[in-house]
Amino acid sequence: MTEDRFWEIVSKVGWGTEHTDYYRGKKILMEYLPDVGTMEEFRVHMGSTHNELYDVIDKWAKANDVHVGGDDSFGDLINHIIGMGRAETARVLKNPNLAGDRANASYGSNAGYKESFSYCIPYDDDYLPQEVKALSLVEGIKEHIERIDADVEQSKLYVITLGKRREKMELRLITAMNELKALKEASQ
Repeated sequence: MTEDRFWEIVSKVGWGTEHTDYYRGKKILMEYLPDVGTMEEFRVHMGSTHNELYDVIDKWAKANDVHVGGDDSFGDLINHIIGMGRAETARVLKNPNLAGDRANASYGSNAGYKESFSYCIPYDDDYLPQEVKALSLVEGIKEHIERIDADVEQSKLYVITLGKRREKMELRLITAMNELKALKEASQ
């Protein structure tokens, strides 16, 4: 993926200009990143851009004794700037004080930033068919219930807590199995 293509796809999301809804952003990105390979290429560009911004903003913040957030919020700030597009990223690279202004503005405001453009980027399992994801969820819940049962056997001290956790997992299992059944029926 070229750098131009990376920025073209970022612009399609509209992060920070049209919305900051990462579910909506992920849906848009999945239209432009049709498979795991292109998604991984996008992640590489995202990572290198993130590192470049991090270095510039961090150096500026330390030299000017400006707090731009802790590790997590600083990462969210950088991702927000990238999500806003190539022009905003270039502006901040030239004038890192703009990142300081954004970090200290009201969270979620137009002048601030919002967690987190990086959540828009799909993962491998986002490309799996719904039926496979539902089946995987069912199997994962069953395994979790088995681990709870094993914990109950090993330690009678936590039976009440583990029992409640098991009840929650059983309810999640029933829901997941019903979703799987509906997906199978809809595909027939």
